[in-house]
Amino acid sequence: MVEQTHPGSAGYVAPARTPVATLTSEAREARFRGRLLALFVVCLFIPGVFSVAGSQLSPYRIVLIAVFPWLLWRWLTTRPCLVDFFVLASAAWTVLALVKNHGLIGIGPRAVIAFVELFGAYLIGRILITDAREYKRYFVILGLGFAVIAPFVLLEMATGFNTFRTLFGTVFTIPARQHNLGMRLGLVRAQGTLEHPILWGLVASLGVANGFYIWRRNLVKAFGASGFFAFMVGTSLSSGPLLAVLAQICLTAWDRLFFFMRFRWVVLGFLALFALLLLKILAQFHLLDFVLANLTFSKDSASGRLVVFDYGMMEVMQHPIFGIGLSDWTRPWYRAGKASFDNFWLLEAMRYGIPTFAFLALAWIVSMLRIATQRTLSPEEQDYRRGYLIALSGVTITLGTVYIWNATCIFVWIYLGAGAWFYMSKEPREARDEATLARRAAQGRGAPSEPDGKRPAPASGARARAEAPAAIRGSGSARGRDGMGEGVPV
Repeated sequence: MVEQTHPGSAGYVAPARTPVATLTSEAREARFRGRLLALFVVCLFIPGVFSVAGSQLSPYRIVLIAVFPWLLWRWLTTRPCLVDFFVLASAAWTVLALVKNHGLIGIGPRAVIAFVELFGAYLIGRILITDAREYKRYFVILGLGFAVIAPFVLLEMATGFNTFRTLFGTVFTIPARQHNLGMRLGLVRAQGTLEHPILWGLVASLGVANGFYIWRRNLVKAFGASGFFAFMVGTSLSSGPLLAVLAQICLTAWDRLFFFMRFRWVVLGFLALFALLLLKILAQFHLLDFVLANLTFSKDSASGRLVVFDYGMMEVMQHPIFGIGLSDWTRPWYRAGKASFDNFWLLEAMRYGIPTFAFLALAWIVSMLRIATQRTLSPEEQDYRRGYLIALSGVTITLGTVYIWNATCIFVWIYLGAGAWFYMSKEPREARDEATLARRAAQGRGAPSEPDGKRPAPASGARARAEAPAAIRGSGSARGRDGMGEGVPV
């Protein structure tokens, strides 16, 4: 008698359903972090601002203000670290300095935005980038953003027409291009979607070393990614970012040429210190004068940076605690119409006081030291670390030649926060490869301990052969009828 198997019959048995794969809570949160990060980077590439109740807002500021409570909650429910508190202290002191110099009524919205942009943008990198995969994804997103804008940047260099700023200028308020941005090498200095060519070059320089080390296992991709970001830096025709690229190339070359030296970075540090001392003793010029006079496109801008440094230090000494706020700074009469201040580090101290600069510098240094001394990274993560630290060194140099604001600030703070995963997501553990685990399991030494702390007795006989991995028991249990081994030998 044939059993009836169609629906409705007495002997019908429903076929087993294939289980539907569902995302875990961790996977859903990781997907949300990736999408939020992509949205935020896209908003950073949208130029222009608009005014709401006297406050200047932009697409990225709206997103940042909207997600700031969630970022703060996620930060408080994780393990805060010392670097976090240094950044928080720098942002808080910025608010104190603004209120002290201008009063709470007039400066309140500006102070709130300053706090959210510094600490909130740092938390974007800190919370949304938590491992190597997400770190790589960030640079994929950043690279795609530059790739989309690249053809229009080339058009800008050739004709001076900025497509994106013209397009978004019909919706938002976008300041006109600075009149003093002359041509260099017969080309227009491209500024892309940002406010100044040097800012465009600074953001692009973040990908030079990172592009090489993230894809180092594939040299074609490594040189392609690094070369693309370096080319985008070159479109700015700005000496500061190009100097940062030169520094990154030199540091990368040192790392690859002397990879066999365990303490190669310590040796490089001593060699650099020795060279500086030698120049100090023997040279007939100041090192800063030499760099500004020979490694810049414009001699006028180089001399202007020296004036900025001298008069900026005078202001810092006169107002060391809370700075001068947003007030104008004292400068020579022949620079009365030039209010630009091309030194981010010094301007932070001059505007908001030495504590703001000190807290930020401590966050910078402590973060670099913690990343550099982390011992639990995989070989791939060690490559990522080299790229991160080399690029951060280049940014440190560039910030001494320019002041950053708006979206460029956010890019830098995201990058600072993105380095926390190197030391926050790693706990000391014994490194074991798969072969070691399989061998120890077969020998009964890799099994977990019982609650009382004793290991279970190793299995023997048929039970041991049945429980041993195929790679271990292949030569004995998979023999053919003639006795010859057909399995995988140990």
